[in-house]
Amino acid sequence: MKEKKAKFLRTIKNFGPGMVTGAADDDPSGVATYTIAGALYGYKFLWTSWLTWPLMACVQMMCADIALASEKSLTETLIQKYSRSLAAPVIFALFTANTLNVAADLSAMADALAILTGHPSLLYLILTGIIVTASMIFFTYRTIARTLTWLTFFLLAYVFTAMKVETNWEQLIKGSFYFRPPESSAEWSMIVALLGTTISPYLFFWQSSQELEELRTNKNFDYANVKRFRKWDILLGTFISNLIMYFIIWTAAGSLHANGIFNVENSAQAARALEPLLGHASLVVYTIGILGVGMLAIPTLVGSSSLAVADLFRWQSGLNKKWNEAQAFYSTLCLGMCIAIILNLFQFNPIKALFYSAIVNGLLSPVLIVLCLLVSRDSNIMKNRPLGKPTALLASLTALVMLCSAVGMFLF
Repeated sequence: MKEKKAKFLRTIKNFGPGMVTGAADDDPSGVATYTIAGALYGYKFLWTSWLTWPLMACVQMMCADIALASEKSLTETLIQKYSRSLAAPVIFALFTANTLNVAADLSAMADALAILTGHPSLLYLILTGIIVTASMIFFTYRTIARTLTWLTFFLLAYVFTAMKVETNWEQLIKGSFYFRPPESSAEWSMIVALLGTTISPYLFFWQSSQELEELRTNKNFDYANVKRFRKWDILLGTFISNLIMYFIIWTAAGSLHANGIFNVENSAQAARALEPLLGHASLVVYTIGILGVGMLAIPTLVGSSSLAVADLFRWQSGLNKKWNEAQAFYSTLCLGMCIAIILNLFQFNPIKALFYSAIVNGLLSPVLIVLCLLVSRDSNIMKNRPLGKPTALLASLTALVMLCSAVGMFLF
């Protein structure tokens, strides 16, 4: 009995990075992109949620395997494989894409608070930026994640709303299981955005960095044991992430598209998707949900790019370190946040910004996947712990699908 209990506790302890990464994937960019997809095209792109689950899971498994096998971060393995000068442009592109994503996330959070309270969004923009930055400096990410992951449960409102809206079941079934090729550049752009916001570059680096944190704190590390548990951790985390994606598109299709609301321009319009269930409280619940997923995702975004930059320049890094132990790392983190806040002074449309940041991620991801696949085939880096063939095959398919979607967006 004691042995079974100990085994169960070990199982629970090994769950974490995959679940947190999956929760962070449903960030404001994801919520906005899925809402736009449902409002603009109805149930047409529901099938993408079933496609992105195995693709997202295999990419996260690949990044986890690289970190577990090499006992190095993704940046360090890229440098070892391609040299520092060739890895630098990739890290710069990641930092740029993440900063744009953070700017869009902050804008959406401030926009929701401003509409809810009637106060200027600039006030909430600066306040939110300061709170998130301070929390990353003074608290460990594990503490932040454990607290804020509970706020992501507000996204379950989309599940219950989907059950309540008047649903065209024929269109729902067709949209869920019948693949129809995009017919225009706009539809290809939507596919790129859906893939990009779900299979985002920052998640690759974050997954690997979290695996290293686990390795450093686990004195009794067993590669085979951790790898087995991590598989289920990632599968469950990515499944929940894509299930929420499915219900957000369904909710938007049934409540917005069905009522002739095709363009979503701000948080108030996005929140209307929840009105069938929550009525006047829809904006409140939407705002709490956006704040929760935003404050969970922004440390992931800024942290992953700052960790990558730190590894590039061989700086001390880690969200579990104090300021005086990793000054250059935290300075890079603060720089990213400051740039994101400054970008918001240009007053771009928050919902559209979230959508376009997803497209940027969709263009960068396939390049990174190919680079990671080549790393995973290097026996010296992987210490003769090769990536599983099914994972490698699915990751290759993911890169191909994302590349074809990007080509379709530019050619049609």
